[in-house]
Amino acid sequence: MIEIHGTPFETASLLRVISRRGYWLYSYEINGAWHNLCEFSFIHEKAFTRYGAIPMAKYLN
Repeated sequence: MIEIHGTPFETASLLRVISRRGYWLYSYEINGAWHNLCEFSFIHEKAFTRYGAIPMAKYLN
């Protein structure tokens, strides 16, 4: 899980980089106290089998 502090453009750019490195987004949450912050959770595609994850759709490319 990471919390990103940045502009929407910076956040989207970072999420694309993370996705290209093989990480799949499985959860996100807007910070309830600071609405300009967002928390993201990822799983690496190599960990799918280990944790029994079944990919359904990739949000980011």
